[in-house]
Amino acid sequence: MLCAIMMLAAGAIGAVAITGEYGTGLIRTTFAAVPARRSVMAAKVGVLTLVMTGYGAVVAALSFWLSQAILARRDAGVSIGDPGSLRLVVPLVFADDRHWAAVVEHALPSSAWTRLVDVRYDPGVGIPFPWTVGGAWTVFAAPRRDQ
Repeated sequence: MLCAIMMLAAGAIGAVAITGEYGTGLIRTTFAAVPARRSVMAAKVGVLTLVMTGYGAVVAALSFWLSQAILARRDAGVSIGDPGSLRLVVPLVFADDRHWAAVVEHALPSSAWTRLVDVRYDPGVGIPFPWTVGGAWTVFAAPRRDQ
């Protein structure tokens, strides 16, 4: 639940950061100072990424602390320094059953190539978000920005 609230907050903050200057008209001043629109957007994305990473780290630490305070009352809590406690976190973020992780994986050319050349691929066996051949070809057909 807390993760969903954090994602909604991050999306709202990102939208305000990008569109806020347009609403006030300050975008004209920004583009007068830096006419390269891609550079401006890249700078905004970079700053927003750093801020939201810090925000996410604080929320994750508070969430861990709060859940361990509750579990410690039932003699089930663990310390962050206990062996294996950090290994519980990373697989939860990049699990195969997460839709966003599948979307990121499906956008990678290496994964698309693997899908196209793997003749043993069976989308009905334990894959919650399976590839399609058309989707894999779309990754290669999409125009790249650096061309």
